[in-house]
Amino acid sequence: MRTEPPSDQTGALRTRLDLKQSHKSGIFGGWQDMSSSPPIPPDTVITVSSGPAPKDPCLDRCVLIGFLSIIFLAFAIVITVALVFFTDAKDPQFQVDSIMVSPLNLSSNVDGTRSHWSIGILVRNPTKLYYLEYQKFYVLVLHNKTEFVTGKTVEPFHQRAKNKTKIVVQTEAALLDGVDRKGRVVGFDLKLLVNTIYLLGQNRRQYSWFDVLCSNLRVEFSSHAPNGTMVGGAKQCSIN
Repeated sequence: MRTEPPSDQTGALRTRLDLKQSHKSGIFGGWQDMSSSPPIPPDTVITVSSGPAPKDPCLDRCVLIGFLSIIFLAFAIVITVALVFFTDAKDPQFQVDSIMVSPLNLSSNVDGTRSHWSIGILVRNPTKLYYLEYQKFYVLVLHNKTEFVTGKTVEPFHQRAKNKTKIVVQTEAALLDGVDRKGRVVGFDLKLLVNTIYLLGQNRRQYSWFDVLCSNLRVEFSSHAPNGTMVGGAKQCSIN
């Protein structure tokens, strides 16, 4: 039997079948290769660079304003501390709270009558920063502003800022002829001579002498009481 060669149509059909088969094998073969490749680790980080960020036009100006603000604040603090340092050195304040005199024989005309004096003095430190040291503190009792009655030296003491100290001066006196012993109310003056040092840390600011006068201190001697006491309430003293 004679076999005829395939026609062109049959050859073309076979060619298309071969291409489809090879294409199918290539596709499935690729899938098989991809499934057999190792997977991408889940913790892998992929960094994408977006280039330099645009510069804020306000940055330089804001930095300059902040720097100038810090300098201004520091300068203001220094000026404030300096003003407080030089203006806070205020004078101490003195006040007579009480006077008690006993015993006193008002009917006696004999010179040298002895009397015991107890004088309460309140000392205030009005400064906010300074520590005051009272090195010398003299108390003089006067009659008619010039006539000496008695006196006492107070022991040195210290005082913190914004603080007050109560001093009780105990002394004796011989009543002089100038004192009116017949009246029930007798006027006296108190003179204080005070040497004070202003301290701020280890810095000694200044030494100051204060001449203090507490005038018109009236002491009442009643026939119903053995002691004479100050009347009229506490008296503020003045610095000369």
